[in-house]
Amino acid sequence: MRQIYQGLYVSANPFLETSVFNLPLCAEMRQQIHAAALRAAAHGLRLAQDTAPERISPDRLKQQAGWHGATVYLAHPAEIDNIFDGVTLAVYRAIESLYCSRLGRSVGMVWRILDAMANQASMPPVSYEAVWAICMYLDTRRLTSGRVIVECDGATWWLIQTQPNVLVQGEDKSSAHGVQANITCVIELPSMRVLAFRIAHSSEAAFEQDELETSAALAIHDALVSRRRPSRAKAAGLVWRLPAEVISEMEVVGLREACAQMRISVRLADGPLPVPAWLRGEWAQDLAGRCLQPDRLAALFDNHLTKLHGYGPLYTREQQNRKFPYQVRYHRDPDELFPALRNLLPLRCGYITAEGEVECDGLRYTHDLLVYWPGRQVTLRRSEYSSTQRTAPTAAWIYLEDEVLCQAAMRKTGNVLSGRKPTG
Repeated sequence: MRQIYQGLYVSANPFLETSVFNLPLCAEMRQQIHAAALRAAAHGLRLAQDTAPERISPDRLKQQAGWHGATVYLAHPAEIDNIFDGVTLAVYRAIESLYCSRLGRSVGMVWRILDAMANQASMPPVSYEAVWAICMYLDTRRLTSGRVIVECDGATWWLIQTQPNVLVQGEDKSSAHGVQANITCVIELPSMRVLAFRIAHSSEAAFEQDELETSAALAIHDALVSRRRPSRAKAAGLVWRLPAEVISEMEVVGLREACAQMRISVRLADGPLPVPAWLRGEWAQDLAGRCLQPDRLAALFDNHLTKLHGYGPLYTREQQNRKFPYQVRYHRDPDELFPALRNLLPLRCGYITAEGEVECDGLRYTHDLLVYWPGRQVTLRRSEYSSTQRTAPTAAWIYLEDEVLCQAAMRKTGNVLSGRKPTG
């Protein structure tokens, strides 16, 4: 079984590769890779320093290089042979495909995957130092392939929640009379346009606060996605316009950390923000006491915003999709192209079955790498892009002990429903 990644053909398990061309890396190449990694650590590359093997001291390397020059980066050939024992061309290509992707796997996760592959093949594992050195050698390629172009427009967004006098059908449909609708909005200043909104409608009190926080994070997610624009001259064909600051009426767990990775400041407002009455609830006076489906309420609210400002998030999204019909990158899953966005998606729990699948809410997600950890508990973040297309989430990012492992595709009755094979 072989898989394709960015033009590279890589065996599903490089330790089972039997090609006569699958030779160990030559001595010169191994020395070059290791020296480049040591140099990166000594010269202050944060990633190289944070992930370096315990026996390597970046500060000591830098000091020795100052005394003796660049020759300190050259290890003895016997030491190099020991470090790179078992590293063949197939293993090198596997590391390249695992590390140089937009998925954003850590060096440690790449090593864990290779270790699991070696164990399955009953082969000696590759040393962590060899994997680390190859990853550092490939880091420039990783940055290029995963580059995201962002522009900060200096804007301020407000994150508010409003409760119109409207009931919506709860998710479990257990309440015949519906539950109180709670709409989370992202408002752009000074235009006061609502860039995105989400409606929370859980009828279970135990999960109400969690759902409110989830809807707030997803509203920010939707607002960020709405600001992407095609650009032929930019990485991945897109430019992402980000605000400078988000001011929130509520504390949302994890929002600060998620936004910090995109260099967006988040702070808690001292009290209710001065939002106009038309947004707080006046618009829904004619709907008072009625029980609506969440989709119906969303359509009515979006229609109200479109009439008021000429900008309804749902209406605008449809118009943008029609405006860029041939922009392939624009129509790809935003969370796939901008990994930092995934931190705004809700975390769900799951476990890996013996068949190499992860089950969540009756849906099964599969990827070749899952078979190496049967029975392990994982967390996952499901794609919001497919749900906005009114289909079930066809992709999910699987995390093993808080580190991303793979992007899995939904499987149903043995068939992958996504339009393409998951990347990474």
